[in-house]
Amino acid sequence: MSMLSNFQSDPMAILARSKMRDLPEDFMIYAFEWLGDIINDRASCVLKMTGAVFREAKRGPRKGQKCMMVKGTERMVFLTPDEVNTLK
Repeated sequence: MSMLSNFQSDPMAILARSKMRDLPEDFMIYAFEWLGDIINDRASCVLKMTGAVFREAKRGPRKGQKCMMVKGTERMVFLTPDEVNTLK
């Protein structure tokens, strides 16, 4: 099991996927970052979550693992602090 598949069960990843439409089954969230001043002005921040479709590597040390991003499948979504707080 790869690190990417472990992250898919995270509540923030589930919320991000629910905000995106028409996702293929093998779409995976792989990155997130807070945009804005999270320490001093949390209300004005947003959480940017990025995902894409990954395919299995055909050769090399990660052969057979879903670690190769498919070009043109990357998508992102933004979550507000209020949306993130509802997950707690």
